[in-house]
Amino acid sequence: MSKKTKYGDFDHFTFRGEKIESPVPKNPGIYYIWYWDTEKEMYVSPPAPIKPYRAIRRQLVGSKSKKENRCFLRLEEARDWRFFKDCDEITFEPQRTSSDTSGGPKFEAVIEMWKRAKWRVFAESTRLQYEKLINYLEFFKGMDVRSITPVVIDQWLAELTSEKVLKDQHSTRESYHHELTCLSGILRYYSEYHDDPAFAFPIKRRHWASAIVRRVRNKKKEPMTPTQFEEWVAQLRTQQNGLMKETLARTQRSGALRISEATGIHWTDIDWEKRFVTIQRSVVWPRRKAELTFIQSGFKNGDRKEVPLTPDAYRLLLELKLQRRGPLVFHGEGKPLEYRYIQYAYNRAFKQAGLPFSATHVMRRTGTSWVLDNSGGDVGLAKQILGNSDWATVSLYAKRQANALKEFNDKLWKDEETEGKKAHLSH
Repeated sequence: MSKKTKYGDFDHFTFRGEKIESPVPKNPGIYYIWYWDTEKEMYVSPPAPIKPYRAIRRQLVGSKSKKENRCFLRLEEARDWRFFKDCDEITFEPQRTSSDTSGGPKFEAVIEMWKRAKWRVFAESTRLQYEKLINYLEFFKGMDVRSITPVVIDQWLAELTSEKVLKDQHSTRESYHHELTCLSGILRYYSEYHDDPAFAFPIKRRHWASAIVRRVRNKKKEPMTPTQFEEWVAQLRTQQNGLMKETLARTQRSGALRISEATGIHWTDIDWEKRFVTIQRSVVWPRRKAELTFIQSGFKNGDRKEVPLTPDAYRLLLELKLQRRGPLVFHGEGKPLEYRYIQYAYNRAFKQAGLPFSATHVMRRTGTSWVLDNSGGDVGLAKQILGNSDWATVSLYAKRQANALKEFNDKLWKDEETEGKKAHLSH
């Protein structure tokens, strides 16, 4: 039996029965039907051909009020039926309503328009990522853009999360949120830049939940503490080419660098006198067969920035310079380091140190935290070092260490106690 729930309290991961309903926001009398998926352990959209929207309406029959309810594939149909837009206002006889959503450009044509308008501002690595994501949108090939409705997206996600498709995916896949974000960007572009009143943006809140393959709890997205960092680099140093790997990690932390920025540093980019390094290149890992790793000018969100070198990174760079072989600071036989090589080294060191971190991007958070803690929380300085153009992105990385608040409070009361002692002695 279905259960009605308050939309704000609805949790996709809390079991309340095999089938439940949640009110559709801003649409009184209309409910969305959810089914419990025992494998995913969450509520998902109902499988086809079940209609997900249930609408309720009342009408007078003689002197009595009659309650009706009916299910629909589309919210627009449920809304029209609830307000009797499908009936003659006098006789209440059903009318034929047009649900034809055909017309408009083909989806693949919209992709090409989106590329021409948007790709010029994307970094090469971002374009490569989008190319891979677009492969997952083959489902919509040949469709008119207006025919992409919420129900069609439900069907696409149901196919992506089916056992048949998932068995060919990487075992660590958690969701199809990146693919859904790509689709959303393309359709948002069409909605905002093309005057098409017949097009309705189809991606709904429920789709983000349906795109989850498995729920990952307590995913670590915190920076490393100074103690954790030292434990980790100590393990890096014990590996083959340990000096280079430790220097890479300390250089990353110096400027809160992406791994692609750190591995693109040339010896000529280092100002030994000022103890700064200029970031003006980045490594691109295509991760596609027959395409080699290469170095490009600029980086993800800029062309050039200067970042400081911490004393520990500076000393190790001087030591590494004695082994200099070619223009690149960090390399393998003169060639840019492969991402898998770095990822394996970092993860192995994390495991040996018993730390709950993985991959390379943790160093961007760790570096930002280090800058904030050593600058008294100067977010403007952190923004300059990160190279981001907006404050919202900086806020994702701007986290102080746990003891920062205590240190601040101790400093406040230290000054207060000092003044108190002076006042007491004066009396």
